[in-house]
Amino acid sequence: MPSRDTVSWNCLLDGYARTGNVVAARALFEQMDYRNVVSWTTLMALYVRLKDYTGCLGLFDIMMQGRDIQPNEAILMSVLTACAHLGRLDRGKWIHSYIRYSGKVKPDMLLSTALLTMYAKCGEMELAKEVFAEMPEKSVRLVELYDHGLWNSRAWRGST
Repeated sequence: MPSRDTVSWNCLLDGYARTGNVVAARALFEQMDYRNVVSWTTLMALYVRLKDYTGCLGLFDIMMQGRDIQPNEAILMSVLTACAHLGRLDRGKWIHSYIRYSGKVKPDMLLSTALLTMYAKCGEMELAKEVFAEMPEKSVRLVELYDHGLWNSRAWRGST
């Protein structure tokens, strides 16, 4: 490609992500002169898909240090998924506060589900209950997820 703009770079990045080639994707990402929200979203989602949750959180930290890119719903879903799998309740709570108070992200069904899942996997069912109560709509699958998390939390604590 004689001239690469951000869209071209992101297309290449997406190609590597689709094939699961995280090494090539990260190398390309590092070569980019400018990374937009699509660039960051693509790479964080790839880390989560490959179960490299620490890599996702590390990349998120780098993005937030730059302050020129604000996380969107997709980035926050990836980060919440990483927090859930790593048991990083502290980071998950920070994301929840960011969603509530930044005014930049409106929690939709998917983002709310990621929050609920993170709290449930971290054993914080009271906080999961708050998220569940605030959700504008609830699917049957979501109710099952909440009930399953509640049951697991009680079983883990030794009470049923």
